Amino acid sequence: MNHSKFENDTDISLGSLFSLTRNLFQGILQNIIFFIKFILKNIKLVIGIIVIGIAIGYFLDYNQGKTYRNEIIVAPKFNSVDYLYSAVNNYQSDLDALDKKYAQHIKRVEISAIEDIYTFVAQTDQTLQVFKILAENGDIKKLLSDDNTARNYRYHKLVIYTDTPNNQSIVNAYLKHINSNNYFIAKQKVAIKNAQLKIEDVKISIDQINRLLDKEIESKQQVSQNLNINTTSETNDIINTKSKLISDLNWLETDLIEQSKIIFDVSQNLNIHQNKFILFRSIFYVPLLLLSLFFLSKLGFIIYKKYVV
Repeated sequence: MNHSKFENDTDISLGSLFSLTRNLFQGILQNIIFFIKFILKNIKLVIGIIVIGIAIGYFLDYNQGKTYRNEIIVAPKFNSVDYLYSAVNNYQSDLDALDKKYAQHIKRVEISAIEDIYTFVAQTDQTLQVFKILAENGDIKKLLSDDNTARNYRYHKLVIYTDTPNNQSIVNAYLKHINSNNYFIAKQKVAIKNAQLKIEDVKISIDQINRLLDKEIESKQQVSQNLNINTTSETNDIINTKSKLISDLNWLETDLIEQSKIIFDVSQNLNIHQNKFILFRSIFYVPLLLLSLFFLSKLGFIIYKKYVV
C-alpha cells in the first residue's frame, strides 16, 4: 500500500514538473510573439530610433577622432632604465616642457620590457651564476616575472598614442626631449671614451694573436712530420681566445653605436591606426541604448495601464 502511494506521489511530482516546464516555455513563446507583434506594429518608429541612434553614434565617434599607435623599440644606456620608466610614467610633465605643436597631439605614453632572457643572462658572469642558482631551485618563472628583472632587459617597447597620422616629427621631438638629461649626457661622454679604449685594446690583442698564429704555422711547416700534441692543444686555446675576442669586439662596437644616444631608438613602427571593436563604438551602443529606453518606457506604460488604471 505504501509502495502504491509512493508511485502516485512520484507521478504527481513529475506531472507537476512537466506542466510547469510546459507553461514556462509557453510563456516565453507568447512573450516572443508579443515582442515581434509590437516591433511590427511600431516598425516605422523603431527604424526611426535606429537611424537617429546611428547618426548620433557616428557624430560622437567622429568627434572623438582617430587614435594612432607609434611603437619604438629602445635601448636605455648608461643605467638610464629607471629614468626612462619614470619619464614615461610622468609623461604629462614632459609634455609641458615639450613644444606645444607636438605635445598637443600626444594622448598617452606607455613603456614595457621586451623579454629576452638569453641576452639578459649573457650580460655578466654574475647574472649567469644567479640564473643557474634560480634554475636549480625552480624559481625561473619568478625571476622572469619580477619587475626588476624586466627593467634589466636590453630592449624595451615605447608606445606613443597620438591623434594625428603625421607622427615622425612628434616621435623625434619626444625622443630628443628624454635624451636631453644633463646627468646622463655627462655619463655618456665618459662611457664612450672608455668603450673606444676597450675596442682598441681588443683589436691589439687580436693582432698579437694573429702574429702568434702566423709564427705557429711557420714552425709547423718546418717540422710537419713531428707534430707535438701539446703544441696543437696550445694552438687550439689561442684560436678559441681569438674567437672570444672577436665576439667581444662585435659586442663592443654594436654597443658603441647604441651609446650615441641615452635612449637609443633601435626601430620605429609609426602611424598604426587603432580601430575600436564595433561593440565599443558609439555607432553601435547609442542605437541600442535608445531602443532599450523605448522598450522600457512602453513596458512601463503597459504595466501602469494594466495594474493602476
